[in-house]
Amino acid sequence: HSSVIGAILGVIVALILGIMNSCDCYSEHGWLLYCFSSSYISTVHHPSYFAGFILITVVAAWYGRFAHWKGFTNWTVSIYSVLGIGFYFLCLTLAGILFFGILIAGIIIYYSIRKFGFKLTIPLGIVVIFLMMITAYNLPWFEKDIKTTTASYENFMDDPQSFLIGKVGEEEIPGNQIRIIMWAVTTELIMEHPFGVGTG
Repeated sequence: HSSVIGAILGVIVALILGIMNSCDCYSEHGWLLYCFSSSYISTVHHPSYFAGFILITVVAAWYGRFAHWKGFTNWTVSIYSVLGIGFYFLCLTLAGILFFGILIAGIIIYYSIRKFGFKLTIPLGIVVIFLMMITAYNLPWFEKDIKTTTASYENFMDDPQSFLIGKVGEEEIPGNQIRIIMWAVTTELIMEHPFGVGTG
């Protein structure tokens, strides 16, 4: 109970710091969406991690509501949930939004199976996934992120060595490409040393 309250307070403090940072950015540059999203709204953590913390605390808050914890009323939990989910999306993290979409689809399918059975749930599941894909591809920044990630993955799969060598010496490498490089190098290390390389 107290650990959940601590986590929620931590998220609220991080949100306040993010809002202050975003206001400074906006007063200097005047860019509304740019300043109130991504790393500007999430100054303490990487936006993907912060989105994770927000979602975990929202779920924990609802658990506290149903467990009748003191202070976890419909009003307090609903207000925190609305604020939390709003800031969750302002983090503009592809991983976070994909996870949220999968989570919502899973919940809908789960309750559909319980109420209507498998026969009606399968077409409903297809419709839900189709609607999610249409929504994703109609959000400009989200579509751009998906295309960039897909292009990086395809370039890597076409010629992994050229992809890795081509990145040597580049000053700025996009985050999604850095992940591909790290996964590829880690896989090579594991293949070369399946029992590890020891400390240090």
